[in-house]
Amino acid sequence: MAENDQEDDDLVAYLDGEMDDETAAAFESRLQREPALQAQAEALKRTWELLDYLPQPEPSATFTSKTLDKIAVLRPQTTSALTVPADVSVITYAPPEPQTPQRAKWPTFVGWTAAAVVVFALGYAIKGPGVSKVPKLAPEQVETEMALDLRILHQLPQYEVGDNIAFLQALDQPELFGEEALVR
Repeated sequence: MAENDQEDDDLVAYLDGEMDDETAAAFESRLQREPALQAQAEALKRTWELLDYLPQPEPSATFTSKTLDKIAVLRPQTTSALTVPADVSVITYAPPEPQTPQRAKWPTFVGWTAAAVVVFALGYAIKGPGVSKVPKLAPEQVETEMALDLRILHQLPQYEVGDNIAFLQALDQPELFGEEALVR
């Protein structure tokens, strides 16, 4: 056992009053010499005092009967030549059924989390950070570019309805609306 664990065990035994008088006196003198141990003892004592403020659980109404039933099941069956009165029930021993072990849920959670991280990393690696086909322009350049083609600016509400560039290019085809659609 490690020294720190032994020290903790001694401290708990001292606070619980489990030490004999001679050992307790020796531990008290050690507490006087070691302020760190004394601080640890005070902290542990205060913690135990705080436990008194917690609500005390009340046993259920069926606690006694359930406990006695479990004890009766564990008691082995005895065979004797005694006759059992009709009003007394005989308790027989039934071995407990084997329980299937419960699988821990954290491996599943960790697996799904790892899969999500891998998918995110692959998407980031494929797409790249902030990849955009539209070059970033300074505000002055944006105004200059917009002024070059005022026709687009005037038709902007109609263009915003379009799903994608292929739709807009299809609208520009003369065979879709006829030649007179080009004349304004």
